[in-house]
Amino acid sequence: MENIKKKWVKQRFNKWVFEYLVYDEDTTYQEMDVVKGRIPNGGLILKNIYHADYRMAHDIRVNAIWVYPGATAEYENFKPKQLVLGIPDFEQIEVKTSGGVDGFDVIKYDKSHNSTPSVGKRSGIPYNFYTYINQVEGEIFVKWKSKEKIFGENSDYLYITQKYVFTKYASLPAHDPTGGVNAARLHPMTKVYYSDRSDGYFDSVRVDYRMHLNLDTYPTKRILLGDRHSMISYYDKVQSAEPLKNHVGVFKDEDTFELGYTANRAIFASAEKPIVAEIESAGILGGKNSSFGTDRWDNLHWWGAGGLIHASAPGAFHAIHMHWRWGTLVHEYSRSLYIGGVKHSGKPQFKGRSKGGILTDPDIANQSISFAVVKNRGIGSPYANQSSEQFNSFFKKLRNPESTNTKPEGGHDFVLYYSGRVFKGQNYKGSYFSSPNSNLRETAPEPIEGYLFLHGLYFAHETEKSPGTVIGSQSEYYIYPPKNKIDKTKWRRNPQI
Repeated sequence: MENIKKKWVKQRFNKWVFEYLVYDEDTTYQEMDVVKGRIPNGGLILKNIYHADYRMAHDIRVNAIWVYPGATAEYENFKPKQLVLGIPDFEQIEVKTSGGVDGFDVIKYDKSHNSTPSVGKRSGIPYNFYTYINQVEGEIFVKWKSKEKIFGENSDYLYITQKYVFTKYASLPAHDPTGGVNAARLHPMTKVYYSDRSDGYFDSVRVDYRMHLNLDTYPTKRILLGDRHSMISYYDKVQSAEPLKNHVGVFKDEDTFELGYTANRAIFASAEKPIVAEIESAGILGGKNSSFGTDRWDNLHWWGAGGLIHASAPGAFHAIHMHWRWGTLVHEYSRSLYIGGVKHSGKPQFKGRSKGGILTDPDIANQSISFAVVKNRGIGSPYANQSSEQFNSFFKKLRNPESTNTKPEGGHDFVLYYSGRVFKGQNYKGSYFSSPNSNLRETAPEPIEGYLFLHGLYFAHETEKSPGTVIGSQSEYYIYPPKNKIDKTKWRRNPQI
């Protein structure tokens, strides 16, 4: 397919600017039509993503889809299957909008456009995403249908919708519980649909993302000589024209409170800021943030390296934030009264509708979220090969985890891998499928349908603030375990509370 002509198209949604790839000719490939203007093999890929001229990412893509067979399919000797969006594994299908080519459209929103993004607000469920619905500036999406039924003629087709939604830069609705962070949001959502979760052929589906996040600006602190030889410090940010290394921190939010906690300790129960080595770990396992006595991470922050300080945490005023869960202190308002400045706790965007404050689509709450942060070195190509049947196997085979330079001026060129796996088992509370005194379950198949990566991420590009009540450390921060107890030889590192 390398010989088929493609081109990058530049798109702007107000202060958001990015490019996406399309076919640039009409032809055929493996008896499938290649149509000019449609999305090529590899799916909807965005690159050179900027907001207000600040770089957020080199590129974001879905690099693989994995489907896993149910008991009947296994009996018929079907094995887990890797698919790649686009020809030959998928074909684009019709998008029912006012414009766009088959299966693809770009919609720009302005004050005269009263429509809302077609995310699918089933049963009136106020997803975390809907807090920001009136802030949307544009969306780009494509719909796919698997070329074949996934596990033979008695199974069914898999439907995928890729949807990237972009919002305005604002502090309200709040992105963090203080309301003190101005940011724009990007929701790179993937909708999965399979018609019958109980047909015996479907067990689960996994969507793997590869995100080459990279900020071109770093926070710093400057010292000036004031009156009477006093030392005055102020905070600044520096944008670099040269490629910039970045830092990443992983955090587990606090669910309890004790008097005397610093801002860092009141918010975080465990932290590795920045990571001391490449890492592969989990955020959610089977819809739970803690299982079998092991806690999971809740969020990560991503910031530029080069100055005299790290981005603050909590805070991180020029950084990418990704939260799939907020701690109990944030999603239960009454428990946050003891922390000054946390005035937006208990709001829907911090609670979610899945159990335990997890910000996943409640229609597919039985899912696992895994992630890895890897140096952009020796990974290999093509992108689809950067995925394996078990998420962590690729990284274990790649190499032993390499240590990182944790100094503020250190950092590395990192790549983030994010994976969401949806399982067939699900308690449909309140849905018609589980209605008492109903026999619909005997006649109507129960589908798998919902959006992965619903929580998205938000990009702030402000100057760091002076440390205070709700502004945390601008230095390294390691707790449970402390830095000298972290095992750098292991890919899988979990909070140790």
